[in-house]
Amino acid sequence: MRGKIIFTAAVAAAGLATALAAPAFADETDDIFISALQDEGVPFSTPDNAIQLAGA
Repeated sequence: MRGKIIFTAAVAAAGLATALAAPAFADETDDIFISALQDEGVPFSTPDNAIQLAGA
């Protein structure tokens, strides 16, 4: 019974986190930034990750 409650709480928390997450908006600046990284040969795993790291 305890495991079922913990599982339910985890699913509810994941759903809440997904619902409250800020939407991602790509804009022209992001595209220019990614193009510049690619032109200079800077490695990155994903464009979203590179943009997130640049904003940190």
